[in-house]
Amino acid sequence: MTGLPSEDIAWPPASCEKPYQRFTEWNAWWSGSIHQLSKVYSGQFGTAASGAVLGSARYDAPFWWGAPIDPTQVPIREHVPLAGDIAATSANLLFADPPALKAEDDTTQQRIDDLMQEGLHALLLEAAEISAAFGGVFIKVDWDLDVADTPVAQAIQPEKAVPEFQWGRLRACTFWTEVAIESGKVYRHLERHEPGVVFHGLYEGTGQRLGHRVPLETLPDTEPYARAVNGDGAIPTGLPRLACVYVPNMRPSRFFKEPALGRSDYAGVEKLMDSLDMTLSALMRDIQLGKARLIVPQDFLMQAQDERGKGAWFDLEASVFTPLDVLTDAGGLRQEITMVQPNLRYQEHLGTAGDLIQQVIRGAGYSAQTFGLAQEGSNGQKTATEVNARERASLSTRGKKILYWIPQLRELLEILLTIDARIFHSGVKPQRIEITFPDAVQTDQLTLAQTVQAFKAAGAASLQTLVRLAGLVPDDQVDEEVTRIQGEAPEPAQLTQPPEQDSEDEGDTETPPERGRTAPPTT
Repeated sequence: MTGLPSEDIAWPPASCEKPYQRFTEWNAWWSGSIHQLSKVYSGQFGTAASGAVLGSARYDAPFWWGAPIDPTQVPIREHVPLAGDIAATSANLLFADPPALKAEDDTTQQRIDDLMQEGLHALLLEAAEISAAFGGVFIKVDWDLDVADTPVAQAIQPEKAVPEFQWGRLRACTFWTEVAIESGKVYRHLERHEPGVVFHGLYEGTGQRLGHRVPLETLPDTEPYARAVNGDGAIPTGLPRLACVYVPNMRPSRFFKEPALGRSDYAGVEKLMDSLDMTLSALMRDIQLGKARLIVPQDFLMQAQDERGKGAWFDLEASVFTPLDVLTDAGGLRQEITMVQPNLRYQEHLGTAGDLIQQVIRGAGYSAQTFGLAQEGSNGQKTATEVNARERASLSTRGKKILYWIPQLRELLEILLTIDARIFHSGVKPQRIEITFPDAVQTDQLTLAQTVQAFKAAGAASLQTLVRLAGLVPDDQVDEEVTRIQGEAPEPAQLTQPPEQDSEDEGDTETPPERGRTAPPTT
């Protein structure tokens, strides 16, 4: 066991410097905070522990969000929350419909169903959205007998974790939280996960240094851990593995030296999203500048007697103005009210914004159809085959992410079951759970019924296969449904032969003329 740090070190560690810079940037896009975007790209977040500047200075081209603001003007800065939509859409593609989890025995199966209904399904949606934004997500398992009668899983953002990988697998991880800041002192709670044990420690340091370790009883937030840990400051889990997992969004990563870290959906499209915000802000600026203006002669302005030298105003509600002796057009300026209405370039701006949105969505690995953007020839109801064709990019990305989710979700379920059996004595059997993700696009009932009818008419499938294909009953009730259908089937109708004609009438029957010819006249 390695345990927690025993000396004052830089925090976060130097190994996390570059990933944390990216996490801070992606978090700004995900949150949609204009203030945070401006701080990230203008370098106002300061510097890292090593002195590296956070902001657009790390890029070849400066970002619009990092441009200085003229203090004499009110800035027009708008943000399109496309990054948040991308992360939420990714989570919905994966877990809007929960995956099918199948255990070997009924007791364990019932417990898994209860866990899904009591919050595990919602947690998976939350974790999938974090993973899409940050390139990965940590999920750790906790328990508290005073709070819940089941283990509790939590999704942790990567910027609050210090992972250690070996052969592409998580072998240890330290989660940290800033518990309190008092008089320049920063108190951090460190929770280190190693196989079979979880260490807890409280440190008093500064903004960039971890500092020295202090008792857990120092602060109310960490005092409960003091009663749970043993003499080594640890809580045994009884697991042969970690009590946490790391789920990468997709690999390989394009920015990190650590190959085990995942790739964010925003990786590589940050500048496009920045240009999109600039385009929307330019449109809003045109709208503001495009307001109708009145050019009014000096004699039409009003001014109070005691406010001379303090400016004048024009009464928009006045209906009668004092007539004046004015010069003609040939002799000087025209004394009249003139309205100026600039043209708005909204079509150009909206066209540019639409192209940028398409590029961002495509760069993130999705189809525009997934986000409800109309495409040419997309009117009318679509079959599942047509939907699959239009959303091929989104479905392909979903399939890649499922490949990374299945092994880690199976590991997470086994951790939950082991702690549930050991701590809560639920009687479940820790085991390998079979996981099946549902189809992203469900076949409509009419198309499915036509398919079943076609197989039946062709005699290409048995009744049992047809019932299973229809999917109207669970798999364990297929045989019962087949028996019910066979019992309700009507008796086949008896076919009767038409009566034979008498041989005497055969000779009296005229032979009809051949088609296309005229019968010869009768003499």
